[in-house]
Amino acid sequence: MITFTRVDQRGLIDQVVLKWINEPQYKADGYIVVDDEIAASESLTAVYKDAGGGASVYIYSESKALSKLSAAEESRKSYWVTVRSPSVLQRLGSQGADVLAQKQIVLGSTGKEPGAIQVTGPWHYTAEELKGDCPEFG
Repeated sequence: MITFTRVDQRGLIDQVVLKWINEPQYKADGYIVVDDEIAASESLTAVYKDAGGGASVYIYSESKALSKLSAAEESRKSYWVTVRSPSVLQRLGSQGADVLAQKQIVLGSTGKEPGAIQVTGPWHYTAEELKGDCPEFG
């Protein structure tokens, strides 16, 4: 089952994992990072896999994540899903992934993509993300 969904421009970062891994409500058997750039790079994949605090880390492109997220949701094991942009969740949701059905989506730092607007602190969103095409982010 997917127990936690996080949007963070930095992806899966060890300080988040190490801080929350021992909290019962955040306990995970594995971490799923959905990102085309990371999935296409052996060196980035290696870095992110090291951030799992001893748990399994799975890195998928958006297209491969569609089937993998469905399998993770049906599993008895618990998984965190991490994406680097709210747009990724929007695209996955529009293609049938159930990640938007989570009770809580945690927003970490969202990066300054070209054309992104700073809303407050470390949170930047594109006009598309702000206009509300997806009710969960509108």
